[in-house]
Amino acid sequence: MTKIEAHRRLMEDRARDVGAIAARIPSGAVLVDYPIYPNVGDVLIYRGTEAALIKQGVTLRDRFSYPDLGKIRHGQFDLGRRFPTLDKLMSDCPMLVFQGGGNLGDLWPNHQLLRETLITRYPHVPCVILPQSAHFRDSAAVERCRQVFGSHPNLTVYCRDSETLALLGSSAQCTLAPDMAHALWLTLPRRPIGQRAGVLVQTRRDPESTTGAATADSFDWDDIQRRSEIAAWRGLITTRRLSALTPVRAAGDALWNALASRWVERAIGRLGQAERLDTDRLHGMILAALLETPVRFADNNYGKLSRYAACWFPGDPMVERR
Repeated sequence: MTKIEAHRRLMEDRARDVGAIAARIPSGAVLVDYPIYPNVGDVLIYRGTEAALIKQGVTLRDRFSYPDLGKIRHGQFDLGRRFPTLDKLMSDCPMLVFQGGGNLGDLWPNHQLLRETLITRYPHVPCVILPQSAHFRDSAAVERCRQVFGSHPNLTVYCRDSETLALLGSSAQCTLAPDMAHALWLTLPRRPIGQRAGVLVQTRRDPESTTGAATADSFDWDDIQRRSEIAAWRGLITTRRLSALTPVRAAGDALWNALASRWVERAIGRLGQAERLDTDRLHGMILAALLETPVRFADNNYGKLSRYAACWFPGDPMVERR
């Protein structure tokens, strides 16, 4: 078996894994915390989620982003203008589904507090957290999360790595599962190997960075986002927080989808033309795998990439650690 054949077989397995997750979600479910922020990785997760649900014939009743539902104020989640709409939906909702990603923990408190608030508020609604990597710096935050999760009678948490499973396994029904972006396998444009050149270096510049800054010869997701686009995104977030009117939300969704599509297309263009990617971003690694671009990875500041690769890229000759 050639390297590319081995890689394709593994990627087919991962796509089946996430398809099985989508098959357990009923039509009429509500999705919360889908990304309306400029992180290409989280956009890929959301697009993979939607693709997997469509393939399984699942129709969501509604979707809510973080700014739709509120914001943090004085360490608490302050309920926003669309919360009454969500409350009404929860009266007969078959399942509340939380977006997957790498924000389960206290590095990204907005998302964690939203999850804990909703899980506590809706004990009568079955809840599913799509595949997540967890990391906590504060032991008190870990215990609070376990208590909230453990208090819900019907909560399932899909864990992207063994460490997350060990951390949360005693507080909820947990199972290992790969990232939902794997549902995008065979849906993205791939450039023939012979038409690629050079090594592309990606270095993250956020709270998960090990260096604090990218080097002169590296890039991160914000390099494919223009200032005018970020300004438009900020205006969109402000508008969503100030108004719950359906026409306003629809216009915002159209703008966001246009922005996100541009960023994903540019990311595919960057990674797809490289002969190899060196990255410390998990979705740099996953997008490269989807594009059949060989990748060498280094860890973020809590080992997320090596944890993920150990579970979902074992023996893949096109994914190796730096």
